[in-house]
Amino acid sequence: MNRMFTNQWPSMTDQQASAGQEFIGLSDITEFLRRYAGTIIACLAMALLLAGFYNSSTDPTFIASAQILIEPKLPQHLQEGGEVDLSLDTAQVESQIAVMQSEKIAAMVLDQLKLVDDAQFNRSQSPTLRDRLTKTGAVLLEALGLRKSAWLQHFALSEPAAPPMLTDFQKFRRSMLVFRNGLDVRRVGVSYAIDISFTSPDPEGAARIANATADAFVREQIETKTDAAKEGGAWLEMRLQQLRTQMNEAMAKAQQFRSRHDYSVGIEAKADGTSAEPTLEELEVTAETYQKMYESFLQAYTNSVSQQ
Repeated sequence: MNRMFTNQWPSMTDQQASAGQEFIGLSDITEFLRRYAGTIIACLAMALLLAGFYNSSTDPTFIASAQILIEPKLPQHLQEGGEVDLSLDTAQVESQIAVMQSEKIAAMVLDQLKLVDDAQFNRSQSPTLRDRLTKTGAVLLEALGLRKSAWLQHFALSEPAAPPMLTDFQKFRRSMLVFRNGLDVRRVGVSYAIDISFTSPDPEGAARIANATADAFVREQIETKTDAAKEGGAWLEMRLQQLRTQMNEAMAKAQQFRSRHDYSVGIEAKADGTSAEPTLEELEVTAETYQKMYESFLQAYTNSVSQQ
């Protein structure tokens, strides 16, 4: 019985030996470093070379920002006085952000700054491997003072092929893509302020584009409101002419009725079956109704002209 118990359970010495194998000691770390030191150094060197290659062949980029404050829309009855509720309207702000990111604003900026024909603006922001190798080689030759060495010219990379000719539409779409990739429009916190930023290798160009985008948005808002006011004014003017004609006709009928001194109330129908003519009171009410409508539309038309 004792022999079976001893064979079933390992001794204390065996347990300590097994436990010691589960931990990594200093000697294990030293052995690992000694064995794989070459591999580790090679990987670090390769990583440093790739980082240096990427850094030397990538142009720095700059971000320029401009901010716009959106005026909250208030109900008409609150614009002339009374208590004003300035609670945040997220839908309104998001709508304005969508307008700033639209192709209409982009086209206005491209046209204002003549960016479609700007070679520096339209150059690729992600250089190809060939471009990176060429630029890195030029940097190394410049650092070693061998840039003008004749024998190195034999190994120099040939000049890249000329880019294909693009149509005006293709140039415009290319510039539109570059513009929209560099543009970033965000809301500042939960406020009505909107931040417009543009990323470009050219710091001055980035600032000009950011400011031009803000200006284009303001101009677009003014033009939209002006066009809406013009359309509303044109409709009001046409309606005013109709109301003026109807008002004058109604007044003329009432005046003709008075001139005949016929103030009696007509019967429902005449003997020949035709309807009785209206009374003076009915004619005056009709004329007064058209006059009030005309004055109301005239006031709206005056406000529309003032708004334009």
